Amino acid sequence: MINNKTLEKFRNLPTPFYYYDLDILRSTLDVVKKEAVISGYKVHYAVKANHNPRILKIISSYGFGADCVSGNEIAAAIKSGLILQI
Repeated sequence: MINNKTLEKFRNLPTPFYYYDLDILRSTLDVVKKEAVISGYKVHYAVKANHNPRILKIISSYGFGADCVSGNEIAAAIKSGLILQI
């Protein structure tokens, strides 16, 4: 949840900008990983959805794979440590 103090930090930033709540991301990834293990699924992140290197590194730390459709997406996935399968 974004509090007023956090909002004040944003007030003077030029727009557009992206704000990522990394706690929510990690919480979501925890649930996805747990459920995937229980169900026997392999999770692959669509790199086209967001190729921010910091976000990709966090996602790769959960052992997830990458869904890529371009050379740039493949390069970003490899650089971040996401698992590639052909």
